[in-house]
Amino acid sequence: RARSTVLADGGFQGNPELVRRFISKRPESLVQRNAKTGRGDALRMAEEGGAMLTGTDRFYGHLLVQEALKNDGLWPYPTIDSLASSAVVVDSSGRRFLDEGIGGVTMSNVIAKLDDPLSATTIFDNTLWETTGRVEFTPPNPFVVAGGGTLTTAPTLEALAQAINIPAAALVETIRSYNELVESGNFAALSPPRSPGRMFGVLRSSNTRTEIRPIKDPPFHAIRLCAGLTYTMGGIAISPRTEVRRADGSAIAGLYAIGACTGGLEGGPMAGYIGGLCKAASLGFIASEEIGARLWAHR
Repeated sequence: RARSTVLADGGFQGNPELVRRFISKRPESLVQRNAKTGRGDALRMAEEGGAMLTGTDRFYGHLLVQEALKNDGLWPYPTIDSLASSAVVVDSSGRRFLDEGIGGVTMSNVIAKLDDPLSATTIFDNTLWETTGRVEFTPPNPFVVAGGGTLTTAPTLEALAQAINIPAAALVETIRSYNELVESGNFAALSPPRSPGRMFGVLRSSNTRTEIRPIKDPPFHAIRLCAGLTYTMGGIAISPRTEVRRADGSAIAGLYAIGACTGGLEGGPMAGYIGGLCKAASLGFIASEEIGARLWAHR
């Protein structure tokens, strides 16, 4: 009966069925890196009312250590983004399956869509652990172990593979070919290709930067990864004036949506992230202008 109604209840990250429908076949294998209150009620109501949905297959999140699934002391931090981006990420076969240079948010989305989202492990050497491992706001070194997470360490890659139960020959070959092509600068020859030359963070101790480098300085380390889901990026399709759109593109008169329950501003192939608060504030401002003009026109 209202002239204007605004949908603004956040994303659907806290609804396992919607996460299963849009993001991951195994929602129980993702860490809820959020308040668990985003249940997607507005999205479901809008869809039942004929609204179009868009971009629902992407989310904002970070890489976490797997123990974060059961240990609340390991989320929202430390994140493993910078460390994994400078190292190698392998699956249960011991082989790379993504471009580590795409960054933690996009890697989290790739890992969430695996048949087994808990099959990813990042492999790195001691130099990376002592440099990039100390870069983040709450760095993996030392907060993974201090928080109760597992850092697996071994003197050789063969021993490391045995300790984490992946094929040793495959892991050794993965690291050998990775090192060879990184040292030659031929990133495109890697399978999958590796984004070259990206820099990750400033080391607080020396004000130097860490870049992609070979993994060859023992001891070698491994951290089993999982995707931490902070909030979903997609949702209700809206017009530039925040009006909810039907499947044919027309607007539902008087119905608006703002913030994380909407889709279209974030996501895409690289899970582009603009910031949840920015999205909420800017769309809220636009909706208020539109509703004000609507009320003025009907005064």
